[in-house]
Amino acid sequence: ETLVSEIMKENHFKIGVSKILVPWLDELNKEAFKQSVKAETFERAREIEGEAVTFAKEVRRAHRMINQLESEADQQQNKIFSKGLVEDQKLRFKHIAQAAANKVEQNRAIVLNWGF
Repeated sequence: ETLVSEIMKENHFKIGVSKILVPWLDELNKEAFKQSVKAETFERAREIEGEAVTFAKEVRRAHRMINQLESEADQQQNKIFSKGLVEDQKLRFKHIAQAAANKVEQNRAIVLNWGF
């Protein structure tokens, strides 16, 4: 029974990383490095800034999930393998998070400096 529960736990962990986190990070990566649209009007600049903030919130949700997976990795039978899976995705995430922060800063600066 214990062996079966350990196998199930490890399997759920692997599925969570490969079927949920990886595709989610793939989508976030596409969005993070997508070419920015240049605003022609102030209202459009505010919309673009709002989209950047919404994207940054989604990135924060991904960060929380990665933190949860890190704590789950500590509870896995094969901790080294599990932590390795999470660390690989964490590295990808850092690039996405930096791009999201840059987008917010750049778009906020455009809105604040509009017309100057």
